[in-house]
Amino acid sequence: MQWAIAYSQEADNYLVDNYPYTKDLDLALIALGLTPEGIPATSAHQLEPGVLMCEIERHTVVYARIPEQQTLRFLVLKPRASMD
Repeated sequence: MQWAIAYSQEADNYLVDNYPYTKDLDLALIALGLTPEGIPATSAHQLEPGVLMCEIERHTVVYARIPEQQTLRFLVLKPRASMD
C-alpha cells in the first residue's frame, strides 16, 4: 500500500528553498510513504489523533496521517540543532 505525499506550504517552501541540502530529507519522506502504515519504525509519537512527530534525517517532522485519503501530509520540517 502506498501513501500519497502532500506538503503544507511551509514544508514545501523549506524543502525547495534549502535544496540541495534537503534532498536526503525529501527522499526519506517519500520512502515513508512506501511503508505499509506510514509510520517510521522508531522515534514517532502521536501529538493528537492523526498527527505524529518524529525525527528524520536530522529534522523534526510533524505530519498528519490521513488513512481515509491514504495520505501523509507533512506540516512542519525543522532542522535539529547540531551538537557536534
